[in-house]
Amino acid sequence: RGYARACAQVFPYFFLPFDERLLPEADNYIRKLTISIDRACDVSLGRAAGTVSQHVFKIVLVRGTPFYGFAPQERLFLKVFLLNPMHQTRIVNLLRSGAIMGEQFQPHESHIPYLLQFFIDYNLYGMGLLRLSHARFRTPLPRTSRA
Repeated sequence: RGYARACAQVFPYFFLPFDERLLPEADNYIRKLTISIDRACDVSLGRAAGTVSQHVFKIVLVRGTPFYGFAPQERLFLKVFLLNPMHQTRIVNLLRSGAIMGEQFQPHESHIPYLLQFFIDYNLYGMGLLRLSHARFRTPLPRTSRA
């Protein structure tokens, strides 16, 4: 078997509790939240009011056990993926403060460094191997793998 070095694109993420009563409007809510996060982050970075940069990669609806407190059953969460890990603390603080959609959010798992999240999610450690089902290679490919 041959092994090769890889460059993995890793997106930092955190979770936001989602009210199940909003489930019928989930797509609209996610769209509004995405736009609101992007705009609030631009304002906090001092960018011009007319410019909107993309800071949120995607937001998906997931089900899981709440991280904080006792929870007898799973709940719905929004898993918010960001493009730039350098903006995670800024965005989390904006969410906590109520600056986004006029609502105070309680982000979950936002304190965990994104590379540690990646290692935990894929059961990686130290020099462990990462098995990829889909990979793209740049040419020219090396003839032999180096150890």
